[in-house]
Amino acid sequence: MVQSVRGAVNPRRSDDETVVTMRFPKDLHNRLKQEAEAGERGFAAEVRRRLEASFAGPPSDPTTQRFVNAIAKIASDVSDAYGRPWREPESGEPYAAKVFCDAINELFAYTLFNGDPIPKPPKPGTRTATVLARHPDLDPGIEIGTHAVTTEGFL
Repeated sequence: MVQSVRGAVNPRRSDDETVVTMRFPKDLHNRLKQEAEAGERGFAAEVRRRLEASFAGPPSDPTTQRFVNAIAKIASDVSDAYGRPWREPESGEPYAAKVFCDAINELFAYTLFNGDPIPKPPKPGTRTATVLARHPDLDPGIEIGTHAVTTEGFL
């Protein structure tokens, strides 16, 4: 709990938070508000999520960065081709999402290694290793994908 200058206690705010007042251009505010609603988050949570992501930086290796850039290019091309972003479920046009998925699969087809994958355990001490130790029948790819879906606000 934080005590204000006037002595009032705010039980909702912790000692590790700071309240900030900001001005946004109306267009930016509206876009952030729309994204927050689409992700079922509040406006402040959306702003915090985006600020945190800006400090995360790009992927650490050039190949992953190229892959991320290719996915962004695919998303842009799908939007150009179909007049709406691939991710708009309210649009009633699931075909754009299908085209996006097909394009991602094509990207994978060109970038994956040849040969049969040999299963191996994740590095000890990682979040994935901890989860798989509790749920040994869980597929590592599904676990990592589900974690990304939940942490990035898709659920």
